[in-house]
Amino acid sequence: MLTKAVVRRLFDYNPVTGSLTWRISPANRVKVGDEAGTVSCGYRRVRIKNKPYLAHIIIWIWMKGRLPKRKIDHRDGNGSNNKWSNLRMATSTENQRNTKLRKDNSSGVKGVSFHKRYGKWAAYITINKKTITIGFFDSVEAAAEARRNAALKHFGEFAREVA
Repeated sequence: MLTKAVVRRLFDYNPVTGSLTWRISPANRVKVGDEAGTVSCGYRRVRIKNKPYLAHIIIWIWMKGRLPKRKIDHRDGNGSNNKWSNLRMATSTENQRNTKLRKDNSSGVKGVSFHKRYGKWAAYITINKKTITIGFFDSVEAAAEARRNAALKHFGEFAREVA
C-alpha cells in the first residue's frame, strides 16, 4: 500500500502542470526527473515495484496524504491531464455522468436522438438508473438545450453534454 512518505520519496509533483516525475531512478532506462509512467487507455499509469498504479491516485496521495475515499474524476474528461485543478473526488455515478460522448452517438449530444416514428428529436436523461423522456423537439438544438438544462439541474458540475 502506498503512503504519503513513500510517494513523496519516489516522486515530485507539479500541481500547476500536472507533471509527476521520478525523484529516484527506478530502472536503468529511467532517470531522475523523467515523467513517471506511460499513457495507456487515456490514463497515465506508473509501475512501482512491478505493480501498476494510476498516476492520479499517486497524485492524490502526494497532495492529500491518503488514498481517495471515492473515485478520482478528471473535470475535463482527459484522463492524462493530472493538473490538481482538474482532479476531484466523485462517486461512481458522478464519474459516469462526466464521461465523453460515445463514438456511436449521431446527434452530437448526450441523451438526444432522432425519433423516426414522430419525426422529431427526442431528449432523454437517466436518473437513478431510470431513463426519463424530457420531450420531443423539432430541432436537434432545441432537444440539446432541454437535455443540457436537465443535466445541469440533476447532475450539477458533473454534467457533460459533448466531447
